[in-house]
Amino acid sequence: MTRDPFLSDEPYRFMIGTCVYFDAVIGAAGDLRNPARRTMLDSRTAQILNEFVRAPGTLLNFERLAAQTASRDTPEPDRLVELARVVRVLRQTLRSIDPSSIYIVRMPRLGYALIAPVTVIRM
Repeated sequence: MTRDPFLSDEPYRFMIGTCVYFDAVIGAAGDLRNPARRTMLDSRTAQILNEFVRAPGTLLNFERLAAQTASRDTPEPDRLVELARVVRVLRQTLRSIDPSSIYIVRMPRLGYALIAPVTVIRM
């Protein structure tokens, strides 16, 4: 039986698409890499990417993702602005590692989805 990486504090590596690797401990900062480049992610950006790799190909609504980027006492409009900033940084980082692919799409008024395949690799 395979262990669920999302229920563990152990580090896991996620292969996103064909050449981007995401190393993370759930709830902590992580990094994105390919063989030639490594980029550290802050904890908010890593949390959003964790949400995406948990459900590749699934549309995640703005509210679910925004809850990961701001404290509970932050007003909703500010949460959505912060979410847009974090997703923009994540897209730019992914594009800098692999400029030939699109990883995250936005569906207006609905949410975002990671459209690349994800493979879990135990470290």
